[in-house]
Amino acid sequence: MTGLREGDAVALWRDPGHERPGAYADAVIRDAADVLRVPDGIDPWRVAPLELAMCVAAAIVPLARENRIRGRVAAVGGLGPAGLIAGRLLRAEGAADVIGIDPDPRRREMAGRLGLSAIGLDDLAALPLRPKGAFDVAIDCHGSAGSVEALMDRTREIVALFGVQRAEDRFRPLHYDGLRLQGYPGHSREAAEVALARIVDGTLPLDALVTHRFPLDRYAEGIDLLERKEAVKVGFDPRLT
Repeated sequence: MTGLREGDAVALWRDPGHERPGAYADAVIRDAADVLRVPDGIDPWRVAPLELAMCVAAAIVPLARENRIRGRVAAVGGLGPAGLIAGRLLRAEGAADVIGIDPDPRRREMAGRLGLSAIGLDDLAALPLRPKGAFDVAIDCHGSAGSVEALMDRTREIVALFGVQRAEDRFRPLHYDGLRLQGYPGHSREAAEVALARIVDGTLPLDALVTHRFPLDRYAEGIDLLERKEAVKVGFDPRLT
């Protein structure tokens, strides 16, 4: 029923829940429905962040289905791992330009290496407000009211919400003329399959986001790098020493 055979390479696309221990272990057992088969020869580091890519793709798929991306100017608020993935997915769906927004120059540099445009907050403030606006569509990957509202102020058609919302966002008269907010639609296998297809065809280079790779016994060191924002994604591999 699952199409899987013993020995197939697979990637986990869905978190089975916190009550299922074992993520940081040499080996784990997962339900077949929670994994996707990975084509032979794909480096495991390319698919290790598949679950996050699925989460982001779930917000992108509805925009692509409505033909709101191809040929349009898109913006991404926040260039953490999710924002960088969103930028690449928007590019893969045919966006004419993808502009990432982040105050951290290191994240903007990473976005540039991934083929995205990137600006800081001062540059964002100088862009035209709607109805002229600067972007056709946008996705917020930060979650703060300031980030969401800055996109709402400068986006003509749709702002998709991905970041965990930390406060209420204000929908003001400036936004009345045609702006739509898209809530998060939830996880789906369809989104996982879209993300995996982009990984396989090379348009979503997730391995570039794994800036540090450690064995399991250096877990604390990896978390410290993340907390100091000196790493984008940290990969742990029990085969490393």
